[in-house]
Amino acid sequence: MRKDQYIKMRNAQQYDIGWFYAYYNENSRYKLDIQTFTMYFSMINLSEVLEFLDQKYELCTLYGKDGNFIKIIN
Repeated sequence: MRKDQYIKMRNAQQYDIGWFYAYYNENSRYKLDIQTFTMYFSMINLSEVLEFLDQKYELCTLYGKDGNFIKIIN
């Protein structure tokens, strides 16, 4: 389920902090409240997080000739 939600979010390029927070809570031994998580998340490089998740979910990213994002393929 999370993978499908992630692909939909990536292709829409509308990133839901709630999704990232739920992912973090499922995969981390450290617990943060949503406000603290949001503060830390705002300071990170989103591109690196997306690249990590794309690789984890074994997804391919399509880019146009100009280097702009087109879509994620499963």
